[in-house]
Formats: sequence, C-alpha cells, structure tokens
Amino acid sequence: MDPDRPVTLAAVAGAHGVAGEVRLKLFAESVASLKPHKAFNRGALTLVKLRDDGKGGAIARFAEIADRTAAETLRGTPLTVPRSALPPLGDGEYYHADLIGLPAVSTAGEPLGACVAVANFGAGDVLEIERPPPRRQARRAVHGPDARRSRARMGRTAGDLGGVRAMTRVQAAIVQAAPVPLAINHGIAKAARLACAAIAEGAQIVAFGETFLGGYPLWLDEAPGAALWDHPGSRALHRILLEQAVVAGDARLAPLQALVDERGALISVGAHERVRSSLYNAQLLFRPDAPPLVHRKLVPTHGERLIWARGDGSTLGVQRAQWGNLGSLICWEHWMPLARAAMHNLGEAVHVAAWPTVRETYAIASRHYAFEGRCFVLAAGLVQHRDDLIEGLRLAGGGAEAEALIGAIGTEALNRGGSVIAAPDARVLAQAGEGEETLHATLDLAEIGGALAALDSDGHYSRPDVFTLTVDAKPRDGVVWSGATGSGGPAS
Repeated sequence: MDPDRPVTLAAVAGAHGVAGEVRLKLFAESVASLKPHKAFNRGALTLVKLRDDGKGGAIARFAEIADRTAAETLRGTPLTVPRSALPPLGDGEYYHADLIGLPAVSTAGEPLGACVAVANFGAGDVLEIERPPPRRQARRAVHGPDARRSRARMGRTAGDLGGVRAMTRVQAAIVQAAPVPLAINHGIAKAARLACAAIAEGAQIVAFGETFLGGYPLWLDEAPGAALWDHPGSRALHRILLEQAVVAGDARLAPLQALVDERGALISVGAHERVRSSLYNAQLLFRPDAPPLVHRKLVPTHGERLIWARGDGSTLGVQRAQWGNLGSLICWEHWMPLARAAMHNLGEAVHVAAWPTVRETYAIASRHYAFEGRCFVLAAGLVQHRDDLIEGLRLAGGGAEAEALIGAIGTEALNRGGSVIAAPDARVLAQAGEGEETLHATLDLAEIGGALAALDSDGHYSRPDVFTLTVDAKPRDGVVWSGATGSGGPAS
C-alpha cells in the first residue's frame, strides 16, 4: 500500500458567508474525523477553523482563503490527506481507499476480479467488482476513494461479460456549472476541480456542456448589433477567443489528462478550439493514456456561424471503452438525421449530448436520441449569466469595446441548466434544476439489449436495400501539399 496515496476526506460544496469560510461535504465519518488534520492537498490548504453545520456537513476556514471570492473558486475541490495520516484500524476494518484495486475471490477461492467502487445505498456497504474482459486485462478504475470505514462484504458483481462489456453498470455524472467565459486557463482549472469531485463521488463518465471551456458566446444571440459588419465589440471578442482557444496538444489541458490517467475515468467537455486561424466548436473526450478524442460541430447554428467554422466527418467517432462505446454530438446536430444515423451505426452505449442549456425541446431531442439509438444519453447544459461574461473578460485581460457589447445583454440568466440523463427507453433517470449542481446516475447497460428487441435503427429496423448512407471520414483541410518541400511548400 502506498502510504502517500491521497485519500479524500471531504469536498468543498461552496462559499459560506462573506469572510472566506466554505461549506464541506463530508466523506469521512464525522467532523471529528477531519479535526486532527491541519494540512490538505499536499499542504496547499491549511485548516484554521472547523465546525459542524448541523446538516451532516461542516463549515471550514483555510488560512489561504481570505474572502468569499476566493472561497467560491474552491467549489468542488476535494480535500485529501496521505493514507499514512489516517488513524490505525481494528481487526477486520478497512478504509474504503484500501479496498480499491484489491482482487476479489469467491468463497471457493475462485478469482472474481478487482474492487472498483464501494457504495452505500442505505443498507450497508456494497463492493462493485469488475471482471476482466476476455483475452485482455481490464483497466483498474479508481473512483475517488474516501476515508469511510467498513467491514468488507461482497455485494453484486459486475455481471455477465457478454459482448464487449466487462461490466453492466456504469456510474455517470453531468457537471452543470457556470463556465469561466473567455478565460480558458481559469476554465480548465475549474473543470478539473469539478470533474475530480464528481469522480470522487464514483463517476466513471463525467460530462460538461457545450463550450464549457471558454463559455457560450451569448452576445451572438443577445447583444443588439453583434452581427453588424466590423462591429468593434464582436471583433474584440473574436480576437480574445482566438488567443484563448485550445489547440492540438495544448499543454494547458494537462490537469484534465492527468486526472483521467490517474483515475481511469472519461471526461467530456466542450471547448473553443483553434485550427490554424479558425475557431471550431469542439467537444473533447479525455481518456486514459491517450490524446483527447475531438468532435467538431458539423454545422454551427444560425448566429454561431459568425465565429465558428464547420467541422468535417473525420471527427465523427467513438471511444471504445471496455464497457461499450461512448460518442457525442453538439447541440442542433441532434436534429441532423444523417448525423444521428452515422452515430447509431457506431453502436454507442452512452452518448454525450452537449448543449448550452437544456430547454424543453432540447430535452425532447436528447430523449428521442436515446430511444432511437437505444443508448443512454447525458444531455449536459451550462448555467451562464451576463455577469459571468463580464468577469471572464476581466480575467482574460479586459477591453472597453468588448465590455460595451456584453453590457448590452440583458441581466437575467440566459443559460439555465436543465441537464437530463435519459435511458434507452427515453425515460428520465435524473434531471437537474436551473442552478449549479452535479447530476449522478447509474447506467444499467443490460437495458440496451432488451430495448434492441423492438427497435434497432441500425439493424433489423433499417432498410439498407432502400437507403444507403455514405460518410466521408477524411479530414478536409482545403489545401493538400504534395511533393518535395520548396519555396511554395510547408515550412521545414
């Protein structure tokens, strides 16, 4: 056992008051379990005050946090200590962190797999055991081990290994939160904190809404005059987005990549992406030990065409996880019948539907996609206000012309969340309200096989003798260089 392995004792739920205190969600047994520890997160946070909030959580003050603004930046941050800092246990007792990754055997001594999660739904601790897929070793998934104690006992296993799935239940989460518009460095840090907290709650898939990194460009729809030729505010904001946008191999994304590498989870997050001198609306899927899988929106919607270029068929794809395939489309792509047909052909078990906000028609489209594709859908939305844009602009360096355009937007919240997790029969498993929250659901992948009995839109309910779809999956860069490098060729 690694004595320095970080163990999560609590997570910051938000600011409390105006003096820099924060509310904590406890993963330890009680407030008393936190009091012996003064340094958290490898010394980054020093606890100076702690009290019970009377609601099962705690109120804390850290030396490094001086005011409410600083406290808000900690929202979603897990509080960890080294495993060696935890008190010793009695015979037959274990910390949940100690169980993750341990091999499991039956009472007859037969190997069953490895422990990947410990849950408690009110009737005692349940271990989830992941069996390795046939002919290859399963990746060990670590789901935010916490410091609860338990007497180990066997619960349900991962189930039948039929098909490509090594487990029949997958834990999914949608992080419905306000982005940090324009200031992408700050947005990456916030996404990493929130994703880490969701994974600590057991999520194996974490989804964020459309353009969480950089924020949705609300001025295109809401600011009068934004579409006028050479509008100074629109030009200024476009320049900032080009400067801030992520690029291929972007080192700034390292915190998200490190998180999935360490925890074995998948994180899908929307971003403004720059390719040469154009911007794209992209959904980035971070996966362990591999570069992000990128999907670029095929058709920017209406006013979005003022800033984003069109994607091509080279970014229509899925991540082949050991439990099944995960893909994504962005916003109104869910009303492109041929795009849906192409994705259904790829056999998604889980689909991320990225939206700026999930209003009623968007929820209907997401549930329809789940029913038509016989898959689970994570319809992820944002929470965004004009003031978020103003603050993000300040963090990105400011600008009077850009601020004047943003200031013309109404003061009400414009992206209001409403995220939904839908099952293959279109029923709603979980639905968020209008504020910031993280939505969790257990996806029972065994439902997919039963649903396919009545409808397989890419199989027995299709007519390939009548209809044929051809997808051009080649990159369309527009310029193809051939032959030796010369004065007119690419730089050497």
